[in-house]
Amino acid sequence: MRLNEEIIFRACEELLALGVEPTASKIRAHLNTTGSQGTIVKYLEAWRQSRRVIVAARKEAESSLCPPELIKLISGFIQKEREAALTEREGEELCLRAELADLAIEFEKKDFYISEVEAREAGARQAAMEASARAETLQAQNEALHRQLSESLAEKAEAAHLRCQISELRVELAETRAALTAMTERAAEAEAIRDRRPA
Repeated sequence: MRLNEEIIFRACEELLALGVEPTASKIRAHLNTTGSQGTIVKYLEAWRQSRRVIVAARKEAESSLCPPELIKLISGFIQKEREAALTEREGEELCLRAELADLAIEFEKKDFYISEVEAREAGARQAAMEASARAETLQAQNEALHRQLSESLAEKAEAAHLRCQISELRVELAETRAALTAMTERAAEAEAIRDRRPA
């Protein structure tokens, strides 16, 4: 049960009708509720203040020898004023609850926005880390390719040098073969001349 001024006032009147002086604990027991003690005390004090005003008005009316109709009229007026004040207070409470609900919704929106921003930031950080790791991998691959290219260029240079040496050796071999052939031919000619000499 949600306690309010009307419920507490009615409980006080019912206890008073039973001949029981209303107190916070008796109101709690009468309503069979575990509501806030502070709320009960606050509205109980408001009821006592209202009752003191009514009793004082009655006493003043009686001391002035006012007719019962006037006393009733005054009591009714006080009761209406109290009810009007109660209605106004309840309206204010409703407005405050609506404002609190709007604020709660606004806070939820802000919390959602903050969560979304944090999620985006986390995603950006993760993407940056992945990009950094990818850049390191590409850098390592690039360095490996440069090494392979350098080794390949070195191998090509060495192969060209070897081919040059082979060409030189081939030329030298051809010259050697030509010289050997010439020497063989001269030896054959010398032998032939020797053979033609008379004995």
